[in-house]
Amino acid sequence: MERREFVLAAALTAAAPSLQWLRSGGMVRNIASADNGTTVSAKTVFEGIVRAVLPSDDQRFAAIAPATVANRADRLFALNQDTSIQQNLVLFDDLAQFSLPPPGIAQLEPLLFPPSDTEKNAAAAVASRIARDVNAYQVASGAWAGRALFTDLNLAGQRTYLMLWGRSALGVRRRFYRSMKTLVMAATYSMEHVWPIIGYAGPLLPMNRNEQRRD
Repeated sequence: MERREFVLAAALTAAAPSLQWLRSGGMVRNIASADNGTTVSAKTVFEGIVRAVLPSDDQRFAAIAPATVANRADRLFALNQDTSIQQNLVLFDDLAQFSLPPPGIAQLEPLLFPPSDTEKNAAAAVASRIARDVNAYQVASGAWAGRALFTDLNLAGQRTYLMLWGRSALGVRRRFYRSMKTLVMAATYSMEHVWPIIGYAGPLLPMNRNEQRRD
């Protein structure tokens, strides 16, 4: 197996659980429609997530365009062909949904993340988690006045919003965050031209015959 094939196989393996969850419905499993009323494409949302996940403000990463990573992710995982993933991204893009999550999220939350010993019951647990998220959003969003979408925010704002999901009291949101981060990292680091940027020489595997002949 060549080094590039090994890295690609590893990327696909790492992304498999995230893709399975997203394609089974993810956050929108019980939501009839995830539409924020805008014409922003799901790919544009994903590119924003790429920008927020990667150290885009690091000069070494300037050559890695978010669109390039998004295209790579689409080639590997067919993101643009999956309605569930598209709807999840549109839902994520709508800032208002963080304070007022769709009923489907409230229904899905206790199924995947049951109440802990300190939480009375499913309904109270979900209500408490949503309230904590609302408080966190109010603290973080002071500089976002007039902004309705994740894709409207600057890089700092996008990172802050993404971390609201990563640290959310709702397990469903944390799972979406982990899924998106996994897809971004798998797509990015499966590209050979990225390896020199991070000082990575490739996996420590025996060279194949063609590589040996070139030496």
